[in-house]
Amino acid sequence: MPAIDVAPGWRLHRVTAPSRLFGANGLRTGPDGRIYIAQVTGSQISALDHHTGELETASPKGGDIVAPDDVAFDAAGNLYATEVMDGRVSVRDTGGRTRVLRDDVPSANGITFHRGRLFIGECREGGRLLEFDLAGGPPRVLLDNVPSPNAMEVGPDGLLYFPAMGANEIWRVDPDGGEPQCVATGLGVPDSVKFDARGHIVSTQVASGQVLRIDPRSGEQRVLAQLNPGLDNCTFVGDRLFVSNFTGEITEISPDGTTRSVLPGGLNWPLDLAVGHDGRLYVADGTYFYAALPDGGLHTVGMLFSPGYPGFLRGVAASGPDEFVVTTSGGQISRYRPQASESEVLADGFDQLYGIAPGRPAWWSPSWAPAGCCRCSARVPSRCWRPGCASRSVSRSAATGRLWWPRPEPGGWSGWTARRSTP
Repeated sequence: MPAIDVAPGWRLHRVTAPSRLFGANGLRTGPDGRIYIAQVTGSQISALDHHTGELETASPKGGDIVAPDDVAFDAAGNLYATEVMDGRVSVRDTGGRTRVLRDDVPSANGITFHRGRLFIGECREGGRLLEFDLAGGPPRVLLDNVPSPNAMEVGPDGLLYFPAMGANEIWRVDPDGGEPQCVATGLGVPDSVKFDARGHIVSTQVASGQVLRIDPRSGEQRVLAQLNPGLDNCTFVGDRLFVSNFTGEITEISPDGTTRSVLPGGLNWPLDLAVGHDGRLYVADGTYFYAALPDGGLHTVGMLFSPGYPGFLRGVAASGPDEFVVTTSGGQISRYRPQASESEVLADGFDQLYGIAPGRPAWWSPSWAPAGCCRCSARVPSRCWRPGCASRSVSRSAATGRLWWPRPEPGGWSGWTARRSTP
């Protein structure tokens, strides 16, 4: 734990271990045999030696590549990255120099090279599949109005295969043009497509946590492994299969279905904490909502693809047994009941909400508007209370007297302090 000063009479304890990554999104095996891991929330790309577990930063946080979601390499070893938040595609050459290829690709996500041709997908409803002109000309549109295409690959038959997340299907299209075909349907929300040595599709399912092998000729499916929901992408190193999860976990799947954790998962971006009516500590971690366990583990209470999940969580406060009021990145304040798999919007239209705290008779939340303000919300329009009051959230447990707080940054952790008893 980094050195943190605490006031006399107080003790500091770490509750959860820090993650070694800022989450884990796109995966690609590099020319050097290492696994390159795109990390959206940390704006970082890391190279993993899967033999030793050693990580090396290939593109650092604070560097020229911002929020990379997926990566690919050309024949010369140059790294190409989609920057999903900024709608950009950039290339980092073998000398470490980065330049932006295009900045007009909303939700740029899936990316692949095939025989010197670069293909990009926009992971949004009504997204496009594009072929980039590496000479700088306008991209060619292969398909438009696609329901959220994601990580793609050209198959042994020369066709471009990609998951259509919004349709819960896998499609293919001729890179030279034509109508798309559905290859597989009724999945667990596919978000990546790669191919094994036998020409079978291998696809991660973000909602179900399954890794599927699919015959592209017949559509026949087989479950290779059942992992935790939140899977993002996969890659092969030889015949060894590796899978990423939003949490930062990297898992190897053997041909017989056994799994090995190469990198453990952890908190990705813990932004708020609350002590529930059951006395447990709850963590708002964006795409996940956790309960912290006594052994330092995390129990998933809900996640982005769980029924009734209110959205990317930024703030949380307990409001009753199995009931929480939360703020989201979409500017909503919602009541969330995880066990019932339901949520309801209490107020909407805010700008960059953060924590939330109960008041009488309303709820208070800092909103990162241009000046920052505290806002009061009930079942009536909200009002701004005082400029400049946005601050880090702290939650107190009445039962233990502990103060809990999050480390609100990618790869963060949570902890508590308690006053020492005096003789």
